[in-house]
Amino acid sequence: MIAGALAPDNLLEEKPTMTYIINDDCTKCGDCVDECPVECITEGEDKMVIDPDECIDCGTCEEVCPVDAPKAED
Repeated sequence: MIAGALAPDNLLEEKPTMTYIINDDCTKCGDCVDECPVECITEGEDKMVIDPDECIDCGTCEEVCPVDAPKAED
């Protein structure tokens, strides 16, 4: 491929949709924010919120949450 040329559409990988959401059990303790390796979790009005464009689906938030609020989205 020539430098600077665009890759064919079949070679471009699309980022999968976010697989983690934070449910209403969230107490906004901030443990997930402190542990998120890409800093994609911010404080929302009623609960913490995951930015789907930044989330890498690592599952760290789910592991550290004391109330099991982050869940894999079906």
